[in-house]
Amino acid sequence: MEFFTDFFSGFASNTHDGDKIFEILLIMMAMVWISGRIVQRIGLPRVLGEILAGVILGPAFLGFSSDTEVIHVLANLGVFFLMFHAGLDTNARELYSRAKISIYVCLGGIIPLFSLSYLILSYFQYSLVITLFMSAVLSLNSIPVIVSVFRKFNLNKNQIGHTVLGASVANELLLFIVISIIMAMGDGGQISLPMFLFILTKVMLFFVGTLILGQMILPRFAKFLNTVGGKGFTFALIIALTFGLFAEWIGLHIILGAYLGGMFVREEINRRTVFRKIEDRFFGISYSFMGPIFFVYVGMTISFEILQENPLLLFLLFMTVIVTQITGSGFAAKFLGKFNNRDSALTGVGMIGRGGTEIIVAGVGFERGILPLELFSAVVEIAFLATLLMPFLLMAINTKGKGEKQENKETLFPSLE
Repeated sequence: MEFFTDFFSGFASNTHDGDKIFEILLIMMAMVWISGRIVQRIGLPRVLGEILAGVILGPAFLGFSSDTEVIHVLANLGVFFLMFHAGLDTNARELYSRAKISIYVCLGGIIPLFSLSYLILSYFQYSLVITLFMSAVLSLNSIPVIVSVFRKFNLNKNQIGHTVLGASVANELLLFIVISIIMAMGDGGQISLPMFLFILTKVMLFFVGTLILGQMILPRFAKFLNTVGGKGFTFALIIALTFGLFAEWIGLHIILGAYLGGMFVREEINRRTVFRKIEDRFFGISYSFMGPIFFVYVGMTISFEILQENPLLLFLLFMTVIVTQITGSGFAAKFLGKFNNRDSALTGVGMIGRGGTEIIVAGVGFERGILPLELFSAVVEIAFLATLLMPFLLMAINTKGKGEKQENKETLFPSLE
C-alpha cells in the first residue's frame, strides 16, 4: 500500500496544469471502471463507485491532488453534460403537469431541513452568515445524482420521477435566490430591499429570456436538429452552451441553463430516430466519460477533518437531511399529491439525492471565505452518505411494497424489478 501511495503522491506532485493530461485521464477512468464494476456487482448505482474512486485517489488515501486545472475543467464539463442530458431526458409536458405537487414536495423538504439545520449550527455557535449559508447548501439536492439513481431503478420516466425532478428544479431555483442574498451578506455588505429586488429581477429576466429563446427563437432553427446528417448533435451542443452561458450572464449557475436547454431541444426534435441518435451520444459523454470525472472529483475533495474533530455535528446534520427530506417531502406527496404510502415514501427518498449542486455552491462559499473547511468537508461527506443510503432505501421500499396487498391495481409507476 505504501508503494502505491508514494507512487501517486509523486505523480501528483510532478503534475502541473496542462501536463500529463492523458496520464491523469488513464488513472481516473481505470479507477472509475474498476469501482463501477464492483458496485454494480452488489446492485448499487455506478455513481457511488465513481465517488468512491475519487476518495481512494484523493488526499485521504493515494494522495492524488484535485487542485489541477485539467481536473477542474473536466469536472465542470462533466456536471454540464449531466445536466443537459437530464434536460433531454425530461418530458416538459409531464413536468408541467406535475408543477403544483412538485412545488409542494420541494417546500415540504426545504422548510424543515433549513430550520433544523439553522438551529443545530446556531447551537454549535457558528456565525449568522455561516449558519444561513450552510443551512441553504444542505437544503440543495442534486439533479444529476437523482437522475442517475432513478435511472438505475427505472423511476426517471414516470410520475414519481417527474415529481421529484420538478421538485429538484424548484429546489435549486428557490435556494439560488436565497444563497445569492446570503453571499451578498457574506461579502461584507448589508442586504437591502433594492438588492433583494435586483436579485429577483435577474431571476425573472432569466426565465423570460429562456422562454423567448426556447419558444420563439429556437423553433426557427429546429430544422438543424431534425435533419439527418445535418450535425444535429453539434447544434444541440451549441444550444446547451447558449442557455448555460445565458444563465451565467444573468447571475445564476450554468447548469441550470444547460438543464432547461436540454428540455427545449427535446421539444423541438420531432423525428424519433434523430432524437435517439443525439440522446445516445450525449448519454455516452455524460455517463461514460465526463460525468464519471465529475463524481471522481467530488470524491477527491472529501476531507475527514470534521469526522475526527466534531462527529456529533456531522451526525446531526446528516440525520436532519435524511429525516426531513423523507418525512417532509413524503408528507407533501401523500396529502397534497394524493399518492399512496409507497409512492410517497419513494418521493421522499428521491429528494435526499446529493453530490452535485450543493458541493459546487459550497466550494464557491469556501473559496470566498464564507464557509470554513470543516463545514465544506461535511457537505461532501453528507452527500456521499446520502447517495450511498438512497438506493438501499429505494430497494427496501420496493421489497416491502411487494408483500403488501395493493388496494388499487393501477400504480403510478411500473414495477422496480
